[in-house]
Amino acid sequence: MRVPLLLVPLALALAVPGCPRPGATGEPRPDDRPLTREDRLQVARLEAQRAAAVPRLIELTRDPSVARRALALRALGRIGSPAAVAALRAALAGDAAVTASAALGVAGATGALEPDVGAAITSELAKVTAAGADRATVIEALGRVAHPTAAATVGGALGSRDREVAIAAGIALGRLGRAQVPLDESTELAAIGRSRDDDPDVRFAATYALARAHIPASTPPPAATDPVVRALRDRLTDPEPLVRATAITGLAARRAVPVTTPALLDRLDDSDWRVAVELVRALGGPAGTPETRRALVAFLARIASEWAAGRMSAPFAHVLLEGLRQLPARASDPRVRGLLVSIARSYADEPPGRRPRALQLASAWASCLALAALARPLPETPPGDALGDPEVARAQLDGCGAGLVPEAEVRKLVLDVSAERGGADAVRRLALSAGHGDVRIAAHAVGLLPGLWTPASHGERILLADALAGAVARAEAAVAGAAAEASGPLLAEHGQAGPLASVATAVVDRLAAGGDPELVTALLGAIARARLDALPACQALRTDPSPPVRAAARACVTALVGEDPGPATAAAAAVAPPIDPLVALGGARTWRLTTTQGEVAIALAGDLAPWHVAAIITLTRSGFYDGLTFHRVVPGFVIQGGDPTGSGWGGPGYTLPAEPGSRLDAPAPTYGPGAVGVADAGKDSGGSQWFVMHGRAPHLDGRYTWIGAVTEGADVFDRLLQGDRVIRARVEP
Repeated sequence: MRVPLLLVPLALALAVPGCPRPGATGEPRPDDRPLTREDRLQVARLEAQRAAAVPRLIELTRDPSVARRALALRALGRIGSPAAVAALRAALAGDAAVTASAALGVAGATGALEPDVGAAITSELAKVTAAGADRATVIEALGRVAHPTAAATVGGALGSRDREVAIAAGIALGRLGRAQVPLDESTELAAIGRSRDDDPDVRFAATYALARAHIPASTPPPAATDPVVRALRDRLTDPEPLVRATAITGLAARRAVPVTTPALLDRLDDSDWRVAVELVRALGGPAGTPETRRALVAFLARIASEWAAGRMSAPFAHVLLEGLRQLPARASDPRVRGLLVSIARSYADEPPGRRPRALQLASAWASCLALAALARPLPETPPGDALGDPEVARAQLDGCGAGLVPEAEVRKLVLDVSAERGGADAVRRLALSAGHGDVRIAAHAVGLLPGLWTPASHGERILLADALAGAVARAEAAVAGAAAEASGPLLAEHGQAGPLASVATAVVDRLAAGGDPELVTALLGAIARARLDALPACQALRTDPSPPVRAAARACVTALVGEDPGPATAAAAAVAPPIDPLVALGGARTWRLTTTQGEVAIALAGDLAPWHVAAIITLTRSGFYDGLTFHRVVPGFVIQGGDPTGSGWGGPGYTLPAEPGSRLDAPAPTYGPGAVGVADAGKDSGGSQWFVMHGRAPHLDGRYTWIGAVTEGADVFDRLLQGDRVIRARVEP
C-alpha cells in the first residue's frame, strides 16, 4: 500500500527552519554557511535557560548567518515568553517573516499566547506575503494559534491550487474546530469539494477538517442528506485507510451513525485494523443505535473466532479488545452475554498460555475483559453456562490473565467490578486498596472512591474520606495526584464539612509540601475546583518556573478571587536538565529496542530535539528503559512507555525544555504512523515517557516534541499491548 507522504515522515536528514540551500556550484555565500555542531549546542543551551536567554537569542536573530538567525527564531518560539513573542512579531515585518510565523505557531500550539495577543498575531500573520511552501507555513501557524479570527484566511486557502497550501489549510481548519471555531458555509463547501481531491494528502486534510469541525451541543442530529454527512460517508470507501478512519470518527462526532448505518456496516469487512477499531467505537459507543450495537456483537463474535484461529493479522487483537471494552454496560443483554460467555469459555477451555506465543497476551486480555463484564451485577442469575453467573465470573476474574496480563491490571479490573457492585464491601475493598503498595493499584482505587460517596452511610463516608485524605498525603506522585483529581469534584459537589473536611485539609497541606510539576498542577486544580482556602499558596506559585504550574496557579487565583490576575513570569531562571545535549549532536543515532513482540528501530532527530534525544540516549545507556512496560495503548492512536512506575506519572526525576517544530524542519515533525514523540503534562514537563503513533493526529503537531520515526519494526508497534515491555534498549552507533 502506498503511504501518503503527509502521513509518515520518511526522510530523516534534518534541516534548519528557513535555511536556504547553497547553490549547486561554487562556495556558499558567507550568510548561507551551514550550521555547526557548536551553533546547535549554543542555541540548545540557551533554550534551556528559557526567558533568561531571550536577550541573547534576539541578538542571534541579527547574526550574518541565515541559518543561525533561523535557529534563534525557532528557539524564541519554543520559549514563548512575552519578550520572545514580541521579538517574533517584530520579525514578521522583515525577511524572516515566514520563519517567525512558524515560530509563533509553535508558541501558539504550546499554549504560550494570551487570547488578546493571539488575536493580534492572527491579524499580523494574515498580512504576511508568501506563496507556495512559505504560504503553507503561514497557514500552519494560523491553525496553531487557533484564534477564531483566522477562520476566513484559512478557509480561503483551502481552495488553493498549491497542494501544500491546501493540506495546511485543511489541517488548520481541523485545529480550529478543536478550538470550537465552526466552519462557515463557504469553507464547509470548499472542504467537501477538496475531500474528493485526487491527492490523498489533500483528501485527508479536508476530511480531517470536516471530521473535527465544531458542532454546538444544541445542534440536532443531522439528516442523511446533510452535505457534510454525505461527504464523510463517501470517504468510507476511500483508498487510504487513515482517510476512512477519520471519516468514521467524524460521523460519530456528528451523531450521524443512525443515518449512515448501512454504509458503516458495509465497512465491517475492512482489511485495515485501524479502520475496524474506529468502526467498533462508532457502532458501540454513545453515537450507536440498537441496530449498530446488535451488528457489533455479531462482528466481534466473528473477529474473536477468526483472530484466534490465525486467519486475521495480529493487530486485529486491538479490534477485539476495544469491542470488549464497549460491552460491560450491556452485559445483561442476552446477545451480549452470550458472546461474553462464549469468549470466556473458550479461554477457560484452552488457556491463553497454551496458545501460539504471538496471541498469548491478547488472549489473556480478552479473557480478563470478558470475565470483568460478566462479573457485573445482575438482578438475577441467568441460566446456562456457569460463567454467566456473576459470582462465578467474579471468582474467575481474580486469577485471570494466566500470568501474562500484569497483576496490577487484573487488580484494577477487580476494583472496577467492586465499584460497580457498590455497598459496604466495595467501600472497604477500595478504601483498603487506596493504601496499596503498588502505586498503579492505589491510584486506580483512589479514582473510584468518589463514585461510592452518594449511597454510602455516614460510617462508610468516614472510611472513604480517610482513604482519600491518606492518599493525598502519600509521597508517590501517582497516588497523590490521582487523589487530588478525585478530591476536587467531590469537594465541589458535597462541600468541605463533615468527613470531607479532612480531605480539604490534606489537599492544601500536600500543596505546601510541593512535588513534581504534574502533581502540583493536579493539587492546584483541586483547590480551584472546590474553592479551598489556599489563596496565598496559589498566588505564590504564579511565578513558579514550570509553565503548567504557573497556568494552574493563575486559574486557582481566578477561581478563588473571581478575577483573572493575568500572566506572571517565572521568579527564577529555569534549571537545565542534568544531561548534556552534545551527546545528541554527534551524528545520526538509532534507538534500537528489543520488545516482547520483536525488534524495532527508531531514527532519532538529535538536531531537532537535542535535549530530548540526549535524555533518551543517556537514560538508555544507564539501562533505564530495560524491563519497562508499555503502560498505555490507545488503539489507532498511540502506544506509550518509558514510565518506571507504570502509572503514567513517573519519570527520570527531571523535566526537559519543550522542543516542538514546524513544517520548516526537515523532516517536518508531523504525528503520523510511526512518528515518535515525548509525552508530557504541559509545556516544558517532558521526561522519560515516549509514544509511537498508530494513526495520524494533527492536533499533536507543534504541541509535543517529535524525536524521530520508526525505521524498522512498524508491525511490532502495531502488535504491542498494554503489559508488553522493553527487554533491552540500546543506541547505535
